[in-house]
Order: sequence, then C-alpha cells, then structure tokens
Amino acid sequence: MTNYYLINTDATIAQKVENDISGDKNKGNDVYTTFDHDLQEVAYRSMGIYKGAIIVSDIKTGEILAMVSKPDFNPNTIASEWDKFMNDKESGTLINRVTQGIYPPGSTFKIITALEYIKENPDTYMNYRYNCSGSYKGDGIKINCFHGAVHGSQNFLTSFAHSCNSSFANIGMSLDRDRFGQTLDDLMFNSNLPIGYNYTVSNMTVNSSTPDYDMAQISIGQGKAQITPLLLNMITNGIANEGVVMEPRVLDKVISCNGNELKRWESKEYKQIMTQSEAASMKNLMESVVREGTAKAGMTGATYTVAGKTGSAEFDSLKLDSHAWFTGFAPVDDPQVSVTIIIESIGTGGDYAVPIAKRIFDCYFDEY
Repeated sequence: MTNYYLINTDATIAQKVENDISGDKNKGNDVYTTFDHDLQEVAYRSMGIYKGAIIVSDIKTGEILAMVSKPDFNPNTIASEWDKFMNDKESGTLINRVTQGIYPPGSTFKIITALEYIKENPDTYMNYRYNCSGSYKGDGIKINCFHGAVHGSQNFLTSFAHSCNSSFANIGMSLDRDRFGQTLDDLMFNSNLPIGYNYTVSNMTVNSSTPDYDMAQISIGQGKAQITPLLLNMITNGIANEGVVMEPRVLDKVISCNGNELKRWESKEYKQIMTQSEAASMKNLMESVVREGTAKAGMTGATYTVAGKTGSAEFDSLKLDSHAWFTGFAPVDDPQVSVTIIIESIGTGGDYAVPIAKRIFDCYFDEY
C-alpha cells in the first residue's frame, strides 16, 4: 500500500503535460509515518552493535513511534548487497526482528502466568505465599531461579517483582491448563494480527494434555514458550490501556504534490484482551518491578513513574547465555508510551534492556 502512494502521483493534467514537455518526472505523493525522529534515533543508537529489536508505541492510539531491528542494512545499497544477505542466513539481516523475530520470552511471560492466576483466583490471589529455596521440585521436575538466587519468603507481588522462577513454576502448576490456553488465545497468540506488513504468528498451545514439565517451563517463559516483540508490546499496551489494545500502525497520512491530503489513517480499537480490573492488577504488579524489583536499578533517577517486566531468556541447552528483555510503559497513572526491547545473547534484562528503555523514556519526556 505504501509503495502505491509513493510511485503514483496526483499531479494535475496540466502539470503532467508540462513535465512531459520539459522532460521532468511527475512528482509522487508524500507518505507520512507515525515514527518520531528523536525516539527512533535514540532507540537506534542505544542498540549499538547488538542484535535485537526495539518497538516504542503510543498506547492510546496504537501509533508505532520507533522500530529498530539489528543487524540492519542500508536501503540505498541493498541491490548491490542482496546476494551477500541472501547467502548469510544466520545473521537474519533482512528480517524485521520486531515483527518477525520469534523468541523465548523468559520472565516477561510471567505477565501472562500472573494474569491467568488472577483470573482463576480473583478474590484470593493476594493471599498467595511461597518459600523459595532456589528451586522448584516436582515429580521429575526441577526449575531453578536465575543464577541460583534464593528469594526466601515471597508473596504474589514480590514473586513477580523479584522474578522468582521457583514461585512462578509453583503458580503455573496450579493453573487450569485449558483455561490457560484460552487466555493465550485471548492475548492474540495463535492468531493473525491487524497489521499490513510481514509478521510471525506467536503460536503456543496449552491444554489438559500439556505435560507437567512443559507447563512448568512455560510458566516461566522457557521451553516451548515463544513470542514476537510486537505481540509482547501489544499485550503491554493492553495492560496500560485498561485492557484495550489499539491497532498498531506506522502510517499517518498521504499528501499530494500539491499539498492536498489524500488519505489519513485513524486510530482503531482492536480488542479487549482483559478486564479493567485485571489490567489494574497487572499494572500494580508491573509497577512493583520498577519500584522494588529487577528493574529498579536501571530506572534510578527517573522523574516519571514506570511499570514493566524484565526477562532473561535462556535459549540453548548449556544455559550460558540469555536474551535480555524489558517491556513496560510510563507514566503509571496515565500511561502514554510503551517500550519493548530484546537484546540477543547479552545477559539479564535488568542490566542491559532496562537502561536502554530509560533512555527512550527520557527522550519521550524531554529528559534525554
């Protein structure tokens, strides 16, 4: 659709005749995107040489304000470099990691596990208690907390804030798996998304046949759990926007060579993915991550309030490396902007993704 507007012209017949006589080309239309130049530059520079993806969204409109995928390429030289990129399948340079990259979500998936627990225990979830000894052990199952951390006595909020794997494996094993599968569908897993460009569907199925080991792993965002940064950002927006997700979009308007507006894209509500009450509960949990949990250090000095979730997603059998995740929004009382980040093979989300998110938030709130 974008190419259509760029290669066509709405010049008048007189202008076209004049251009033909003078040998000039007809001037095409101008397509305006939703990208914010300053946010795009900060996000791009902050990613540096790392592989990964960043998406920044306006929560209330669905406008994508910045989108970064690295490694990237120069569109001015893509024709001459095409064969090189096609032969280099491992780098994935031609993939938009925001929309097409599929990753283990790590502890950011605890957003979904926590939501399901709230759905199943709406009146008692805050009564939850667990004593973390560093690992969860079940029938042939052992789930360790990241880097062997021992969190001790945890309630529901601190389990989330401290990202306690043991506690969330315990929570996950208590859930109704068919209902959990329905929640995944409600959160736009296993379905097409309302965007007009290439993306990967985040497929994941949980039901009564899901084995215990798989369920324990999924509950902490490992094993068969997979997600795109785009979908995680949309879920984050839904939490921030009282359960409502707006259609993501990158196009704003088309202006002709004569300055006339030919088309404008309007914001559209896409889906209610949770109730207002559930969204409020999740917002409280995510605020605790920044206030007292794994994102606290990286957000030090912010004059605005932030709610979010970090993640450190292991992706190989050796468990030596992890992808660093953060997804969150600000300000908490009146959410305006969301940021979702993944940096591949780098370490923890708190150490690497959160400081980048802070730079982007600072830019948005004119503090950069």
